Amino acid sequence: MTEPRQRSHAARKTGNGHPSARRYIWKRRAAYKVPGGHLVIREFILNEERTAPPFAAIFAINMLVGTEHGNAYTEGEYRTWMTEAGLDAIVRPDPQGDVLVAQKL
Repeated sequence: MTEPRQRSHAARKTGNGHPSARRYIWKRRAAYKVPGGHLVIREFILNEERTAPPFAAIFAINMLVGTEHGNAYTEGEYRTWMTEAGLDAIVRPDPQGDVLVAQKL
């Protein structure tokens, strides 16, 4: 028999994957967050036009060429997926950075 999962206050996610897999992981992690708990993600975040920052745009091209479903995504896409996963209070501490922090309220 396995022990039930403990609820946690914080988790982090780094790396890329297909958007459906990413949303599934975030939804599972959000389910185990205690109220006030945080999920921190570090990803390449494109602007809404998908043209900047330069490194994220180059990464997106590389992922599109080298993988079947790879891409880089916009802050708006990440926010939508995090909200769908049940996370709230989503902030980007550095508007030019690659980190988003969501809280379960």
